[in-house]
Amino acid sequence: MTDTPPVEATASSDATVVGSSPENENHSSVGPTTKNRNGNVVLGTATADGVTGAGTVVARLRPRLRRCYARALQTDPGIAGELTLVVEVGPKGDVLSTNHGPSNAPDQLVLCIVREVSATLFPTADKPGATVTIPMVFLPPG
Repeated sequence: MTDTPPVEATASSDATVVGSSPENENHSSVGPTTKNRNGNVVLGTATADGVTGAGTVVARLRPRLRRCYARALQTDPGIAGELTLVVEVGPKGDVLSTNHGPSNAPDQLVLCIVREVSATLFPTADKPGATVTIPMVFLPPG
């Protein structure tokens, strides 16, 4: 399986399908066009305010996000949902806080994703209060 191109930290509406094979990728927020027995994590384009290069870091998170979703699918093969994280990045690139709004993703999945993102080092923040917003959609196998 090959990784898709990096997610850039812009405000566009492009998305990257994570955890699918090249033949069933669809680079839109709709998700895959064919069945996938492993499920998919669709990453929307990360938006950054005060963190240059955050999209590259988000792209590198893909394997860890896939592992979180794969573990959740072992517990419940039908798990699906959406999650948008807002990550506050400190002056040295460390994660100061990770917050999310309402989510229909299961708590175990959200906790794993938050743990993985919180352990990530981002590029140095350009200003105090810098944030990175990471939208995700979890699509079950089928």
